[in-house]
Amino acid sequence: MGNAQKLVKDLQKHGIAAHTVTRVQLGPFKTRAEADDAMSKLRSLGYSPLLAAEGQ
Repeated sequence: MGNAQKLVKDLQKHGIAAHTVTRVQLGPFKTRAEADDAMSKLRSLGYSPLLAAEGQ
């Protein structure tokens, strides 16, 4: 069992609602415009993208 799964079980034992999440990361993008274009394409495909900038 992985660390994330152990943490979820421990939190649940203490009455805290918890679950694991899997994510897919895209990039890196050279410019914000490239990232915005990718997000627009993802939205057109029915996804709900989230932009997270590194180093800020």
